Amino acid sequence: MGEAEKDGYAAVAATYARVTSRWSRPLAAALVSRASVSHGDHVLDVGTGTGLVAREAADHVGAEGRVVGVDISEAMLAEARSAVPAGPGVSFVRMPAESLDLPDREFDVALSLFAVTHFADPAAALREMHRVLTPGGRLVLGAGGRAPLLSVAGVTRRVGRVLSLVESGGRSLIAPGFLEGLLREEDAPLREAPHLGLRALVALVESAGFERILTSWCGHEGEVETAEEFWELQVTVSTPARAWRACSRIAIASRQTTSPTIGDSREVPQ
Repeated sequence: MGEAEKDGYAAVAATYARVTSRWSRPLAAALVSRASVSHGDHVLDVGTGTGLVAREAADHVGAEGRVVGVDISEAMLAEARSAVPAGPGVSFVRMPAESLDLPDREFDVALSLFAVTHFADPAAALREMHRVLTPGGRLVLGAGGRAPLLSVAGVTRRVGRVLSLVESGGRSLIAPGFLEGLLREEDAPLREAPHLGLRALVALVESAGFERILTSWCGHEGEVETAEEFWELQVTVSTPARAWRACSRIAIASRQTTSPTIGDSREVPQ
């Protein structure tokens, strides 16, 4: 994650904590479930953000277990710490995924939800996760992506969306794709979300030294109730939208500084 992207997360940390708690909790639970996190496990959450996965894991490890969440955004970690009661079982530490300041063979489980594609060097981060895991330790990664086209989940979701469009009279907006599509239509200067395909990710995991690699897909959908919620969801979770908002603020600030009386803020989206 570059400095610009890190700053983008810092600007929305409080909102991000609230939005992900509502929309991503089922995915965090699925991640922890697939890792078979259990009583007494030592768990590392890499790219913990506001600590959603770490909190889910903490509910499973009990008093004898331990959960450590690491991230490079201090603003996100501050939100994570504020949501977890102080105690020895859960801690949040600022450190890069590519250079974990942690002992070898320290953890039973390593988790990472929607973070691996944002690492500056995913291959190095995966090697570090392998290093800190005990022999036989488990790694579970969650990376965003659509269900495979010909899979049962893929077919089911496409049919479901067609039915949803019929029920809604053909009016269905999906976040954050709707806003990102509008920005592209307007030729806005976008910093695209990092992407790492499944095959490439599996290859990186293998090269890091992991064995017996399994892949699966799960999804979660919800409906927003207001236009304000729809907007908030998009500009908080979308990397291009966060970058666009940052560029807008910089442009407005520059214009106000150089010519505060004649600047037309309508030319700069907010």
